[in-house]
Amino acid sequence: MAPGRIELPNPVKLLQHLASNLQSRRRSQGSSEELPSRKPAAEQDVEVSAVDLQASAALPLTPPATAGPPAYSAPTGPVTKEDLGRATWTLLHTLAAQYPQNPTRRQQKDVQALVDLLTRIYPCSDCAKHFGELVRKRPPQTGSGEDLQQWITSTSKYF
Repeated sequence: MAPGRIELPNPVKLLQHLASNLQSRRRSQGSSEELPSRKPAAEQDVEVSAVDLQASAALPLTPPATAGPPAYSAPTGPVTKEDLGRATWTLLHTLAAQYPQNPTRRQQKDVQALVDLLTRIYPCSDCAKHFGELVRKRPPQTGSGEDLQQWITSTSKYF
């Protein structure tokens, strides 16, 4: 790496790490059930608070050492558009599944800010542009957990 350059974490590994942490927290809360990989957000039974998500985001980017095999396999080559998309939709569906039914204004603004950031800094510029067009036509619905789950689910069908 050239001097003065910053090496950024692989976004897929970051999203997979977050999903792994959510599963670990769920297991530590007494549930042996794994998070479904492709179940719609409305059907997911995930009980994770916004504080848990913030704590997970602050954890190191390396997966925790476990006795068994890792919950995911890290990409060995360049990240594909499909891998990046799957990891992003997993994050968004998980966020929607844990989003409160009566969110505070701050929680609503945070979700809107996250969506806005994805339209501008997403690693796939074509995907960011497409997502931005969809968001302009159909802004995120953050008034309740159900509203956000429906918005995420209906928006993900366009990809």
